[in-house]
Amino acid sequence: NIGIKVQFMGGEEREDVLPAIYGRSNGPAFLRDWWCLVQYHNKQPEFYEEIKIELPPKITHKHHLLFSFYHVSCQKPKPEIPLRQEPFFLGCTWIPLLQDNEMKIGEFNLALTADHPPAAYSQLSSDVHLPNLKWIDNHRPLFRVTLQMISSIYPQDSYLLSFLNHYYNFNSMLGIELEEKSFVGSVRQLEEAASEPLVKFLYLTLNSLCTLLVRPTVNTESAEVPRAAFSSLAHIVNRIHELKLTRDKHNRDCILCSYVQYVFSGPQGPPNSSSFDPRHVTALRS
Repeated sequence: NIGIKVQFMGGEEREDVLPAIYGRSNGPAFLRDWWCLVQYHNKQPEFYEEIKIELPPKITHKHHLLFSFYHVSCQKPKPEIPLRQEPFFLGCTWIPLLQDNEMKIGEFNLALTADHPPAAYSQLSSDVHLPNLKWIDNHRPLFRVTLQMISSIYPQDSYLLSFLNHYYNFNSMLGIELEEKSFVGSVRQLEEAASEPLVKFLYLTLNSLCTLLVRPTVNTESAEVPRAAFSSLAHIVNRIHELKLTRDKHNRDCILCSYVQYVFSGPQGPPNSSSFDPRHVTALRS
């Protein structure tokens, strides 16, 4: 009789469990623990529960999902045998939410350990065969879970995420030829971004490209960054226009018109942040 406890962790200690799991309709709004329904006498149980979690504005490498497996006694106790009140711990596994500064989504096949996680486990995947742990079934993947992210703050496109990370890192990369080439590549690859996440982050992306058009670099003879920014800017504007989402009476794209009228701001000084911070999206939209 296997039951699963799901926890959203902000660290590795017991007090780091975050009350971010949406509760059921007849309970609290947010929970620290979510217990899946117990599968009675099933050696290969399948759980069809959907769990919704409210993500914080800033995800770090310590945030992870912790899955703990327990045996739950469902038998009617005999008079001479006391009923086991607490579920018996069987094992656990986990998923770090960040990998290479990118949110991990999709289907995962995870191995289980019969021991409690060691120190600093949250920054490693359970795919890593950590020593001094008793892995169930010789580290064979036994648990399958699917993660889907629905967010207008965290980019869900690798090209878009790469550009934003390079952009907010641009200040420390100026004058370094190799890094500038990498940055130019991320700007040009914006043209490969999927349409849906590009529309969600359109205003932030356009403002960033406009800033790159006029920001001077240490290597004043190089025009690669502004040239790449102009090319991607023209491609994105044309692409949004061809989507034909919503038009006004003058056949103008309403999203682009709203950007020009309400959102566009002249290029400012270099950002102080050394990496992409989703809070920049929230500040821009407010």
